[in-house]
Amino acid sequence: MVEIIEGSEEKGLKCSFPDSWHAIKYDESSWHRKQMKSQLKAMDILATEGNRHWWVEIKDCAGYEDDNRPRLSPNDCNEVIQTRQWVDDRDWSHQVKVSRKKPFIVDEIVEKFRQTLMALSFAEREQNKDLADYWLICSRKPLSIVLLLTWDSPDFNRLAMRLQDKLKNMLSCYGVEAFVINGTAPVTMGLEMTVERIQP
Repeated sequence: MVEIIEGSEEKGLKCSFPDSWHAIKYDESSWHRKQMKSQLKAMDILATEGNRHWWVEIKDCAGYEDDNRPRLSPNDCNEVIQTRQWVDDRDWSHQVKVSRKKPFIVDEIVEKFRQTLMALSFAEREQNKDLADYWLICSRKPLSIVLLLTWDSPDFNRLAMRLQDKLKNMLSCYGVEAFVINGTAPVTMGLEMTVERIQP
């Protein structure tokens, strides 16, 4: 069993894969931290088995749904809109840029995907053996991007479909699949990963 902890070891999430899988906590890998010096954003987990790759981004929002709800909308909140208008009214927009503190979650994942793809291309070019199982350029294996979103709300399925459609649209030019799943539900689509909350 391959086990990866996301968050703290006291109350984080434990993601488990069968022994036949290769999986790493990529954003904590030596390549990302030392070679890339953490300058590029990174997906949380890289996993592969057989002829397919899975890149997983984990957003553990359980218990903090209200705080994270603005991240699930592509539209800016009223405070950002009003602040932008205030800057425009003073003709400061050529010097001051107003943006939300936390981006739309789909934009964030797409940025992490692109920068992880770039970093892994360098790793493959440099023949980094620690990441050989995750090389993509020459393998031509299918790749799926997964957002694992812990969200304790009855509207999760509707929310997940909306986010998944936007994620698929943003990533369509790369020829990858995209999925949004709940950390509390069984994982399907061929990704043999179980997720459980670490109990204190």
